[in-house]
Amino acid sequence: MSKAAHLFYSADPNKKTLHASIKPSDVQQEIQQERWQSLRDYLVADLQDLTGYTIDSWLQGSYKYRTQIRPPVKGQESDIDLGLYFHWTGKPTDGAYSPKALKDLVQESLKLYAEESDDVIEVVEPPKTRCARIRFKNGFHIDVPVYHYSTDSGACTLATEEDEWEESDPETLYNWFLNKYPEDESAQVRRLIRYLKMWSALKFAESKRPSSTMLSVLVAQTYPILVDEEKDGDEIAFKNIVEEVLEHLTADRVVRNTVNYSEGLNRMESEHFDVLMEKLRDLLTLSENALATENEFEAASIWTETFSHFFPIPNPEEATSKAIIPVSFSPRVAVRAVATNNAAFDFSNINRIGPIPRNCVISFTVTNAHELPAGAEFSWVVRNDSEESDFENDLGHMGTGIGHVWEEHSAYKGTHFMDLTAKHSLLGILGFIRIPVEISGVFMVPRTPPKPKWTKFRRRR
Repeated sequence: MSKAAHLFYSADPNKKTLHASIKPSDVQQEIQQERWQSLRDYLVADLQDLTGYTIDSWLQGSYKYRTQIRPPVKGQESDIDLGLYFHWTGKPTDGAYSPKALKDLVQESLKLYAEESDDVIEVVEPPKTRCARIRFKNGFHIDVPVYHYSTDSGACTLATEEDEWEESDPETLYNWFLNKYPEDESAQVRRLIRYLKMWSALKFAESKRPSSTMLSVLVAQTYPILVDEEKDGDEIAFKNIVEEVLEHLTADRVVRNTVNYSEGLNRMESEHFDVLMEKLRDLLTLSENALATENEFEAASIWTETFSHFFPIPNPEEATSKAIIPVSFSPRVAVRAVATNNAAFDFSNINRIGPIPRNCVISFTVTNAHELPAGAEFSWVVRNDSEESDFENDLGHMGTGIGHVWEEHSAYKGTHFMDLTAKHSLLGILGFIRIPVEISGVFMVPRTPPKPKWTKFRRRR
């Protein structure tokens, strides 16, 4: 029975939920839109002028599917896929450029754009096998795959770094996805894809995780198998989707492109796929345990093991008053903050701290840890909650260990929280406390610069 469905998703935009926390913020989406539009205008104008071919662009991937997630930790990047389609009649080999030559032209055009833009970090060298990549300052990159579009047959082929044309038509796959479900079901499918993608991003290094397309197709293909009661709320639906995905991959590790059956979407190395299967089995077990709990707090604590700081924990005061936390231990936490640039700024308190300045080392010490039984562990979850931390894509992190001391740093203006849970492998949750951390300072969200208007420019020869 579901205990935490409303913590996965709520129609109330002000409610803290898993889905609300893993979506890119409104500011992030606004910046991304301005950048890809600017880049599109530049590339199309430049490359049409250089090659003489008509060029179309088409967004694809998670941005297009509306299944994009924010980066799981600060320093990682969201992904946007901007396809460029070069038009000429006949086969790909009938054009004036080989696949590698066409990709090289795009790479050089990206470099020109980067020279004229203040917010580009780099154009990645060498280009990736199936696209070029340009990285921006605001925590995202844009991948630019290059296609030939046949003006007589309508066929699409992808240019690769190995100087080959590869059959690929992402628009057809998107149309399949778009038309597969009515809007109410489509919204839940998108949320389930986001949950599975965030789990993957948290559990795997980028080079070892399944592709976003593979996960999206797996969810979209298995969702129709579920009967109504198996998708009644996102908590139950997610557990059942994980079960169906695991069953599918156990029977056949090949994941077919539903509109091009010859294309396999599972490009994982065998050893990485084996790890994926192991972690999916662990995820299924954890999901079953969460659904079997007695109350929402215990369920939320289990889901936090999967989704880290992105999964909300019920308000502890409310939870305690409703007697849904079987507390046998009341943590007493000594909190101390010392400024890194001035040791005279030394702040101490119990079960809270602040206001304190930025750039402090904050230590948390459980002073009554001796009251716990042997084998007890502490889970420390930082939950940053401010415009500044949201803009910097630093909503928190999680750490677990037997140690009763933890250390953090003050960085963002606002009131943030340290959630401490004492737990035992046999006895379950022993105690919980939410520690407010108030940080002073001034912050204003940087103004997004206006989109450049690339009306005419000269390519440097």
